[in-house]
Amino acid sequence: MQPDFTAFTEVAGRRFDLFVVEVKKPQQPKGQDLVKVGFMLRQMLTKLVEEKIERPQVYALIVDGYECTTYKMVIDHQFIFKLIEISQFLLPDRMHKIPCLETTVASLYQIKVIDFTLLREFTDGIII
Repeated sequence: MQPDFTAFTEVAGRRFDLFVVEVKKPQQPKGQDLVKVGFMLRQMLTKLVEEKIERPQVYALIVDGYECTTYKMVIDHQFIFKLIEISQFLLPDRMHKIPCLETTVASLYQIKVIDFTLLREFTDGIII
C-alpha cells in the first residue's frame, strides 16, 4: 500500500515519512481512501513513536477529483491514534470557479507552513 506522494526527512541515515498525498481521478467511485490514508498515517506515526520522537504527528492530503481534504494524525494517549480533519477546499474545474483558488492556495500554504515547522521541530529534537 503506497501513497501517490510522500514527503519525508532523512536524519542520520534514517528515513521518516511525515506527509502523504492520495489522489483519485474525477468521477471515480468513492472508495476506501480515508481508510487507506488512515492506515498509512498510523504506520508512519508508529515508526516515529518507536524512534522516541517527542510529540509525533503526521499529515495527509486526499485529492478526490476536485475536492481536497487535509488531515493530521496524533497520539492522544498511549496507543490512541486521533485522525483530525484540518481543512477542505476545492480545485477549480471551470473558469467561473477560479475565485476558489484563494481558499485553495491558503489551504496549501497552511500545509507548507505545518510541514516546515514539523521538519524544524523534528530535526532539532531528534537524537542522532
